[in-house]
Amino acid sequence: MKWVAITGGIGTGKSSLASKLRALGYPVLDADEIAKSVTNRPTALEQLRTEVSSEIFDSEGKLDRIRLGKEIFQNASLRKKVEKIIHPLVRDEFLQQKASAESSSAKEFGFYDVPLLFENNLQADFFATVVVVSSEKEQIDRLKKRMGLSEAEVRSRISAQMPLEEKRKLATYVVENSGAFEDLDGKTEELVEFLQGKSAASEK
Repeated sequence: MKWVAITGGIGTGKSSLASKLRALGYPVLDADEIAKSVTNRPTALEQLRTEVSSEIFDSEGKLDRIRLGKEIFQNASLRKKVEKIIHPLVRDEFLQQKASAESSSAKEFGFYDVPLLFENNLQADFFATVVVVSSEKEQIDRLKKRMGLSEAEVRSRISAQMPLEEKRKLATYVVENSGAFEDLDGKTEELVEFLQGKSAASEK
């Protein structure tokens, strides 16, 4: 199975493309979902409490994910501390889920939705990289609606990531997601056709 990374900017529609691929029967793994899972582990929680801050936990001792999200997008130093703890756990869990997908699916491709692909220099691990892009206005509108953030908070999160134009230059394939959810149907099929052609060419 050849693995393809899906990335882009926050609010550009990576998850929408992932859902379209799942509907076609492709295995799709999600770095954010894996991160949520591994941060529930007692050892990870203890590291976050002692090495990052006890203030990211609520009065009941549970991790306050909303507060953590806001803090790491506003504080680069804090973000690096969190990533140092969480990213190795995410990597290990991804490899386990990847092996499981390969043993249970006959599909030619598997996909990994990973927001910080280029930031963490992971692109060499994949057969191809797909960047989902949209206008900044669409990013802002989607995130305000989905997460209840102010425009200033959204812009802060966008600016904390690598610019979309830089990601576009590094991509194997770019999906323009500027329309309705239904518009992704044809673009998803075009992506799969591109990957099939690339795969066939690589095997000649």
